[in-house]
Amino acid sequence: QSIIDHLSSSIVRSHRHLDSLFSTTYGTFYEKHTKIFADLFSDLRSESLNDEVSISDVVIPFYRRLFRVVFSLFNPMQFVGVDEADCMGLAMDEVAPFGDIPKRSIVHLERTLQGWRQLILALQTTYDALDKFTNATLSPMCIDALTKMTVCPSCESETPMKACRATCESTLSSCLSDWQSLDGQWNTLVGWLRRLSLRLREAYSLSATLDALPAMISEAIMHFQERGDAISNKVAAKCFMTEERLRRMLRENGGRRWKRSIGEEGKRLSLRQITVEAESHQRATIRMVEHLFEKLGSMRGFFSSLHKDVCAMDKVSAEHGEKCWDNSGEVLRPLKRESDSLSSSFVHEGVRFGLLSFRIATFIYGKNYTGYTIEGSGSIIDDEDYWESSGDDVSILQLDRPSQPDIKVHPPSR
Repeated sequence: QSIIDHLSSSIVRSHRHLDSLFSTTYGTFYEKHTKIFADLFSDLRSESLNDEVSISDVVIPFYRRLFRVVFSLFNPMQFVGVDEADCMGLAMDEVAPFGDIPKRSIVHLERTLQGWRQLILALQTTYDALDKFTNATLSPMCIDALTKMTVCPSCESETPMKACRATCESTLSSCLSDWQSLDGQWNTLVGWLRRLSLRLREAYSLSATLDALPAMISEAIMHFQERGDAISNKVAAKCFMTEERLRRMLRENGGRRWKRSIGEEGKRLSLRQITVEAESHQRATIRMVEHLFEKLGSMRGFFSSLHKDVCAMDKVSAEHGEKCWDNSGEVLRPLKRESDSLSSSFVHEGVRFGLLSFRIATFIYGKNYTGYTIEGSGSIIDDEDYWESSGDDVSILQLDRPSQPDIKVHPPSR
């Protein structure tokens, strides 16, 4: 959630930057049309996590609205109705009122915002997958073995004695064999997430990308001003009137054009405040990404070492040096039966990790990336069937009464 909040606050800060810059540079023009700019940043914020919406779906409508407003100010005698506005929108590529700046804006924003979107969606999907494991059920044989491990029926000590660490790890390792089978796909996913986080720290810097957006929009307005007559003539001829009516309009209007207001006092942040805020935000972004990079590194081998981590928890097994009890003949170890083969839910999660890895790799290296093979999966289409088998219909397992195994009591090690 902190990463989502950081992305949202970064977009809000960029809006504040533009607000301060434009209120001084463009004065009345900006004050009367703040909604156009506010809508751009609002749409960027609301659609930043929507995987079905591209950045161009947000940026192009903004420049079309800006085109209509700037054209109206430059041509005050022209009324821009619905039909004219639609015509202007369709003619944008041909007329190019802002040059190539709309396309540059899309390219500029797309890689960075898509990178953050990929990271957030991947982390959310991974969290959902891991959350399922907290409610996973074990086989009855596993439950029986774990129950036996918690009880030492032959021990005569009044103080409850815990199982030895080796016994605990051996028992849990067998019970969690399905989990351990996911470790390869999991480590691959962690590696790709770390690669992506490095890209977001360096090549796809959020602060650098958003800080440049106000200047690009200002450049677009300046481009229109410098070529206003030629652009207006093209638009009028294509969407408004005949050449005869255009000449008459220019005579009646005296050729007057709108000029930007420069130097008006704006009650906004000063340039120094904007710079200080930008530097502070950039440092915060770097710290957050570096923390994520380190945290992901510590998650490697999560599934393969889970049995050891659980046994090391307080009160699960004896600490090294404590008196403990052990089984004889490994009777606590649950036997593997044909029906205990890798469940479809675990296969599905493995494929899910693999698909996430492939998606991130494709984003980083392009659509032609073919250097990664999804482990543990057959056809991707067939693997989608595993969504239908989540294991939710498995009944709650009953705890069987433990039998009396042969017990060995180990003295504390020196």
